[in-house]
Amino acid sequence: HVPFGPCLQTNSIDEANGGGNGCGLSRKYGNPELVCLLCRKARHGQSGSNLAICGTEGSLSTGVFRFLGTTCLLLLIWGAVLGGGAYAYVLRYGNPFERKVEVVVENDVPEPTDEPDAKARAADWLKEAEAAMAAGSFSDAQRGFEKATELDAGNIQAFIGLARTSAQANLMGRATDAIEHALKLGPENIDALIWAADIFRQVSNNGHALECATQAVALDGTNFEALLQLVRAQRANGDADASRTTAQRLIASKPDDPRGTMEVASIALNSGDLVAAERGFRRTIDLEPDLLGARIGLAQVMGARGDLDGAISSLRALSLQQPGKPEPRMELAEMLLRKGLPRQAITEFEKLTAEYPEKFALRSRLGELLAQAS
Repeated sequence: HVPFGPCLQTNSIDEANGGGNGCGLSRKYGNPELVCLLCRKARHGQSGSNLAICGTEGSLSTGVFRFLGTTCLLLLIWGAVLGGGAYAYVLRYGNPFERKVEVVVENDVPEPTDEPDAKARAADWLKEAEAAMAAGSFSDAQRGFEKATELDAGNIQAFIGLARTSAQANLMGRATDAIEHALKLGPENIDALIWAADIFRQVSNNGHALECATQAVALDGTNFEALLQLVRAQRANGDADASRTTAQRLIASKPDDPRGTMEVASIALNSGDLVAAERGFRRTIDLEPDLLGARIGLAQVMGARGDLDGAISSLRALSLQQPGKPEPRMELAEMLLRKGLPRQAITEFEKLTAEYPEKFALRSRLGELLAQAS
């Protein structure tokens, strides 16, 4: 006996609870459990080639797949509807979450820099730095000028002060950067031009020093500091006649200023007038005993007269008295060279170059001596 005999011949056995034009098993047998048993027996007993989904076994899995398929389709439809609506809303009104963030940042977060307050604090730092420099505390002054430049990048006086204190500390690269920035802020600022001439001359940029000093004197021909830098720049450029003329104007501006007297003495030394040079340097020392240039000048007069041993002894003593100043040791090395001790002179320049790597004049002179020695 073969279950579903007539239905097997139709090649269209349907689900037990299904409908359609096939052989409806539920209508024929009525009992779903009996149908399951019969379907199982039919599958084991037949090849299955002509069996469709049979009994309630197939109806359960088919129902699950239909449910899942219908659910996914509905989700896709609703997703498209909701997504389209949200996209249209954002296009018209913008992102509401983004606007909330903007409100929080605008209302709750303060501005990073309060410009008026920054300038006021910069002015306070500048005042403290100038007071420290007047008291001789150049490290404190330099720190104050640094703070002032950080708070107010347009403060010319702060950059001039930073350049001056950096040069005092032999940080010539930093001094040059600071004074160049001051010149950009105020190309016709006479203080910036004066200190630019001084710093450029110290780094052996004599041509630029002469330009700045000339421009400063053009702005104010009676300014002692401008005239002082001009005569020094002229001497550095080897213009003896011009420096002599400017020195006369310098002395006329302030007769008792020791720096003017020292410049006149230096010009006399360069021209070979040793009597006038010695008189000028001694007068300078009387006016300002601690003026280093005048004491070096006296040693140079001694060397020019042939007393090299006396000049070397004087410069060694001066180097010990002023350990933080390279100028006495530079002149000492030159005196050693004149005495015929090139190896000692080179050694002294090597030490100076190691201690003051930013001084171009030292590196240049050392290179010359090494080339001559080789």
